[in-house]
Amino acid sequence: MAQSKANIPKAIFQAQKLVQDARSYDHQDQYQKAIAYYMQATKFFIVLLKRYPQIPFHKQYAQEVRLCLQRVQQLKPCLMNSTKSTIHPKTGNLKSKDDQEYAELRERILRCRITPNPNLSWDDIIGLEEVIHQIQETVLVPLQHPEIWESGIKPSRSILLFGPPGCGKTYLIRVLAAEIAPIPIFSPPAGILLSKWHGESQKMIRALYETAWEYAPSIIFIDEFDGIFGSTNNSRRKNGDSEASRITIQIQKELQQFMDGLYTPSRNKTVTIVATNFPQRLQLAQLRCFDRILYIPPPSPSAIVKILQHYFRKVPNNLDGNLQWLAHHVVNRYTPDEIQKICTEAYYQALNRSDKTKIPTQVTLEDVAYCKARLKPLLRFKETMGVSTILFRIWNETFGRPPIEYPMQPWEEKDVNPTLLLNLRKAQETR
Repeated sequence: MAQSKANIPKAIFQAQKLVQDARSYDHQDQYQKAIAYYMQATKFFIVLLKRYPQIPFHKQYAQEVRLCLQRVQQLKPCLMNSTKSTIHPKTGNLKSKDDQEYAELRERILRCRITPNPNLSWDDIIGLEEVIHQIQETVLVPLQHPEIWESGIKPSRSILLFGPPGCGKTYLIRVLAAEIAPIPIFSPPAGILLSKWHGESQKMIRALYETAWEYAPSIIFIDEFDGIFGSTNNSRRKNGDSEASRITIQIQKELQQFMDGLYTPSRNKTVTIVATNFPQRLQLAQLRCFDRILYIPPPSPSAIVKILQHYFRKVPNNLDGNLQWLAHHVVNRYTPDEIQKICTEAYYQALNRSDKTKIPTQVTLEDVAYCKARLKPLLRFKETMGVSTILFRIWNETFGRPPIEYPMQPWEEKDVNPTLLLNLRKAQETR
């Protein structure tokens, strides 16, 4: 369903970087540099669009050219005016304090735009085919079929990704940024969205969504979502109606209103994607904001084999006949992030041995087993840092949209505690 990224020349990413630099100078009131970068990016885009008339996202690139030229026309009078620092570049009126404050917030949001990596593609994500399909439907189908807006059907505009840490939630977004470029993805960290000053967090959330609407179609990605939008029952029970708890509730309400579409345009072409390791901290009223709730599980043994092949595809090794055994008996409880670290450590181990023995570098089974012994898996079935795959499975069956079915893994079946399973199911039913 996604358009082929192989047809997108890498020079497009250079043009996008020029546009980002131009906007950065623009919001710093360095108009001369901004105009120069806008014009350079425009020339890049025009040459590429003429050379590649069948390029994917041709309309979006052409729209980028029009926006750049329009912005240049707006900035030229400001450049000629000696009092440009106090002139609003759009209206020509004197800037107020609120205008300058909003411009600063907007600049911080623009700096949080994810830079696409042209070396990434959907092929780098293994074992999550259904999740990829759901994301592509949410992001691309409304763009490829604009008649959806006329049919009265409300397209999906929000996704919640949940699962154990290290299983690929954030990596999915990095690949998505590369696959859908030039559609921007704004990913502000919690440190930017949260502020100790009264009202600042609400202003930042509003600036985030208004900036995303301006650059629509666009995507907003919020990682560690439970830290911003999680339950505050515990803090209120311990500290009463403390100031911190009250501010947190206000931020939650503000964010929920934007996600509910209370202030959004009639044709909202901005998709909100959030990720969390602790979905159980979210309340039912908050969950209803999401059109799709997708579980990102640990990899199955067959997926681990493909992950090992992917990481060792350019590294000399003699593991071809042992990958199945490694997947089932050595790295069967590891997340993709931990498997990558083990592969990296194994390569370093082979390099050290090569330096001592003067034998060409080749990763062996012993190298992987040695590194595995030094790195213990996070996803042991005992409650490690509050992570339990059984809890994620039950939560997926209860709240998943759609509840993607993943087969029970061999190491899970023998570790299941029936009493724990029953208690967790009861807890979810009474929630």
